[in-house]
Amino acid sequence: MGDIMNILWIIILIQLFVPLFQKRMMAAKRMGVFRKIEKIRQSRVISLINRQETMSFLGFPVWGI
Repeated sequence: MGDIMNILWIIILIQLFVPLFQKRMMAAKRMGVFRKIEKIRQSRVISLINRQETMSFLGFPVWGI
């Protein structure tokens, strides 16, 4: 019984941290694209991203902050 509970807790923790990791990866990709544009144009890039992203917990949508 204890092994099953440990596995369950590991799955819950993974479900909590995967969306945060994905969010950081998306931000890093955006910054990479911005840096490429800045090099090409030789000027600073400013962007406004107005998008409400949802995260999920165990398959159920949870609104992101």
